[in-house]
Amino acid sequence: MKIHEKISALMAARGIQSNAELARLISGEKELTNNTRTNFTRYMSGAIVFPDSIKEKISRHFRVTLDYLISERKQEEEYLVPVVAMASCGEANMYYNEDIDLVVTSTFSNPTVYAVRADGDSMMNDTSTSIKHGEIVFCDPSVKIENGDIVHFLYDGESGIKKYYEDINNRTVTLVPNNPTYPPFTVIPEQFDNTCFVKVVGKELRF
Repeated sequence: MKIHEKISALMAARGIQSNAELARLISGEKELTNNTRTNFTRYMSGAIVFPDSIKEKISRHFRVTLDYLISERKQEEEYLVPVVAMASCGEANMYYNEDIDLVVTSTFSNPTVYAVRADGDSMMNDTSTSIKHGEIVFCDPSVKIENGDIVHFLYDGESGIKKYYEDINNRTVTLVPNNPTYPPFTVIPEQFDNTCFVKVVGKELRF
């Protein structure tokens, strides 16, 4: 499959209905110049070659690897997921990743998915839910959280990973580690404005 054919398929999957719409998203131009419009039409027809800078922008927009985009051989679609921060698996700590890294995965195609890197041992145990220090943890804000799910949470500016238990009657959420040597803690209603919870949907050990 040629690069313009792959881009057309990605556009259809993401609901982008025209070359002009994609050109606006990629270029950042609210009103396309005639030159941008003409060039993009020619790129998408296969009449001229995509410049490397445009290919890079398109791969990042669709969160697919550049190799997947430009290769004409049949291969599994690979997605780019941003690693936005470290997340404490100990006491909650404040982390921020100024230079956002990207990890490649063939599993998580939803564009809402992001990743954090686990830091600490509070989520380690002998079960399949164990999260090791250094693992990449994938999170999806679009997935509903149920009691007992593992979540990435932001609490008063701090980031961590714990199991989620909501008490509807008392309107509280208790965050529980896998490792029993660490204590749980409870978020009360007055603190909810400064707190958000996102379901963990997967993990991978990367080096």
